Amino acid sequence: MARIAFLKGDKPDELSEAFKTVAGLKEINQDDYELVLYRDVLFDISNNEVLVTWNGVDLADFELVYLRDFQGYEFERNAIASYLDSKNKAYVNSDVGTFQHISKLTQYLAFAFNNVTIPRTLFGFGEVLLNAANEKLSYPVVAKGITANSGNDNFFVNNAEELATIIAEHGSKKLVVQEAIPNDGDYRLIVLGETVGCVYHRVAKAGDHRNNVSQGGDKEYVAVDSIEPAILELAVRAAKAVHREICGVDIMLNTTNNQPVLLEANFNFGIRAIPGVISEELYSLSEYLHNKAIES
Repeated sequence: MARIAFLKGDKPDELSEAFKTVAGLKEINQDDYELVLYRDVLFDISNNEVLVTWNGVDLADFELVYLRDFQGYEFERNAIASYLDSKNKAYVNSDVGTFQHISKLTQYLAFAFNNVTIPRTLFGFGEVLLNAANEKLSYPVVAKGITANSGNDNFFVNNAEELATIIAEHGSKKLVVQEAIPNDGDYRLIVLGETVGCVYHRVAKAGDHRNNVSQGGDKEYVAVDSIEPAILELAVRAAKAVHREICGVDIMLNTTNNQPVLLEANFNFGIRAIPGVISEELYSLSEYLHNKAIES
């Protein structure tokens, strides 16, 4: 008898095809079926290691996962498919495994699978996320929306009480919770194909943990050849992990051990041109696009 998981969204049972299907299959009694709610699934992501569980059970322990209902859980569905692919585990339908890494959730899985150093990251809902953060991470932590950009929906959290409040008030944003990395700012590296074309350093404004320029952070261009080769290599590896030729990669140096930590690989990164001033990003992008065009 095989163990088969059916993933279900938030539809009431009387409207859920997953619920109705499992109920019917249980009457046939050929295999063991579990109805799994997306909001009960926990993602635990760290360097080169990912674990996706439901009520403490690894989803890869099922002989088959049927990603049945998904309304409102498209990113989670894609992330589960990616995880099962990494474990060579069967799931249906297989088209779920073809997607863009638009959400931070699937990005972090891709980074972990490619052995790229990232902050330990948890994703789940409500009490599942809160309990996991209290058990697996040390405060302070950072919570941020999986589709947030420009530093929005990004919270520095000092304790469990603050995290409970943020999850209650902002849980609809779908939050990841990460270990907070001590830092003196971060680097935005513009990856163009196989190389880094431009780099700038960002530092948060006083009293804010976000280094984003859009949130008031300072920006200073840095010569590419002044950056450690390991950091440049990390940026290119990050872009490749999410299959992007043009990418704004954010890397932070942990001030406790001076090790680089990858934060994000942005396909829709900002290139802000002041009227009358052409930014260094635009110069490097212009050259890359021109060379790419004449090669084809």
